[in-house]
Order: sequence, then C-alpha cells, then structure tokens
Amino acid sequence: MKNIIYISVFLASYLSFGQSDILNDSILKPGIYLTVEQIANNRPIKFPNLIFEKDTVNTMANWKPKDLYVYHLKISWEQAAQTEKQGGILGFCDGKNIYLSSVFNKTASNRSFFKAEKICHFLYYEGTNALFVDSRRHPFDNSNHYTQSIVDLNKKELNIGVNNQKFKKIISDNPKLLEKFKNEDGKSNVYKEYLKNYCNE
Repeated sequence: MKNIIYISVFLASYLSFGQSDILNDSILKPGIYLTVEQIANNRPIKFPNLIFEKDTVNTMANWKPKDLYVYHLKISWEQAAQTEKQGGILGFCDGKNIYLSSVFNKTASNRSFFKAEKICHFLYYEGTNALFVDSRRHPFDNSNHYTQSIVDLNKKELNIGVNNQKFKKIISDNPKLLEKFKNEDGKSNVYKEYLKNYCNE
C-alpha cells in the first residue's frame, strides 16, 4: 500500500532560526533533520515541496513476522547533494509526526524512514537496517533486519539499533528498574515498555 503525501513548505531557505525546544513546544515544525540537535530543538531545515511515500514492509522480530510502515523520502539528486555536504538526512517532520532513519548513511538520496513515538524526553521507533526498504524483500533477508532505536532528547543522543547493553545504559540511573530489566527474559521485547516505566518513575 502506498499513499503519496505532499507537504508544501514555501520557504526555500536551508537555514532555520526557530528557538523552540521540542519538549516544550506543542507545534512541530516541518522540514528535514541533519542532526539530533535539530530534532531536540525543534529546528529542522526548511525544505520546499517535501514529498514522501508510505508503504509497508515485512520483517522478523524475535523470529516472528512483523509488519512495519515505512516512509520513503522523495528528493532530487541536487537536493540530496546539498544535504550530503552537511552530513546527510537523519529524518524529517511533516508538521504532525517525526520520521527517522534506522541507518544513518549520508550518501543516500532516497532513504527509508520510520515514524517515531514520543515517550517523555525520548523518541522511540522500530525499523530495519536496510538503507532503502523494499516491501518485496523477504523478511528473512539480512538487509531487512528488525531494529529498535531511541533518541534521548535531553542528552541529544541517538541510539540506532538498540541492544541490551545500550538499553541498560539508557536506564542506568534508575537502579531498581535496571535490576528488574536484568532479570527479564526476552529483553528486546520490552524496551518500549521499560522506557515508559522509566518515564513514569
């Protein structure tokens, strides 16, 4: 299934000067992100006529089939070249949601992104480690490996492909929750749940 969504951003400047912090501002500014700082500060680069496609992809999470929505950003090679000079596109915002990549590769112009969920001062998203996700790929394809990623908006840290060690570091300042997590079976199944518990304690 593909839904082409057009976003008209009329200012063509590649610099954004907004001062709003994304944790305090209820309005998400549309544009593209090149850095975690731009996400955390709600300061995307304004991008004219941003277009992306919505599709579905089959992957495997803990040896079980899992369907994910994937969003393909459509930009020209000329636009890609301009962003690559600054490090490449990490994600984008349509003014309602934030979409981030599970593979940070600055040379790709046609990237795959996944919708992020805000959990207190974190952004959590599921994705795959494929640079461009093709829905025709078999879920057992290694280039379509399921991943979970977390952005810490306070620390301005991006953790792509979170594993148990990385997650323990994220919740390390809550010893009680950390100890409980260490005793969990199937730890990778409960990252999101524990992230919510971490925020509520």
